[in-house]
This record gives sequence, C-alpha cells and structure tokens, in this order.
Amino acid sequence: MLAKRFRPEDLEVINKWGEHYCKAHFSLDAIPKNTFLVYDGEMPVVLGSVFITDSCFCYMDNVISNPECTAGQKQEALTVMFSALMNAAKIAGMKWWTACTNVKEMESFSSQLKVTRRGEGFYWFAGDV
Repeated sequence: MLAKRFRPEDLEVINKWGEHYCKAHFSLDAIPKNTFLVYDGEMPVVLGSVFITDSCFCYMDNVISNPECTAGQKQEALTVMFSALMNAAKIAGMKWWTACTNVKEMESFSSQLKVTRRGEGFYWFAGDV
C-alpha cells in the first residue's frame, strides 16, 4: 500500500464515500495540504488529514474509508496513513497530536496510539509525534 497526497481531483471519490457513510460532503477548502489517500494498487482505501497548528500540537481528522474495501485492507491502510500523517507532523515541527474518531477499525490502534478516552461510539487518541 502507498500513501499519496490528496489532489483536488480526488474530491469526487471522497464525497462518494462520505455520502455512503453519513451523507457528508467535503469541500476543497476544508481539506488541509497534509491530507493523504492510501492506495492498494489502483484502489483508494482510506483518507486522513493532519491539521498543523501554530502551536506545538496538531489534530488528525477527516479519516474516511472506501466502503468497498475489506476490513483487512482498511486496517493495513490505516497503518500506512498514520505513518504518513506522523511524518508530515514531524516535518512541521509538531510535538503532540490528538484525534477523535468513530472509525471502528481504529480500536485496534488503541494501545499504540495511547487512547485516552472511549465514549459511546467514539475514540479519543493523543500522543507524542
């Protein structure tokens, strides 16, 4: 699997995924430059973003996956995606990161991503970059 930077022409695919899951639609101005799509061959599997702040922490968000992919593909793609997001955060000089998600595949990351809180239907993560 390979992480590639998001391109404006990827928006249509991502909005199809958003429509499938929760009727959500992204706009280009809501997607930061540190957004990556992970591909399994030619198939996009998962998207994620890291929002770089003017402080020493960043926020990871916009995690969404291709509904046509298997849980195994999504799990592998999440590992690749987090590696790309962490690298982008390090390059930007970030020290800490945080994320909140309802993506159930993220639960298996709880030990390595230092889950700090689990709520009804969501996970809150935080850790060092």
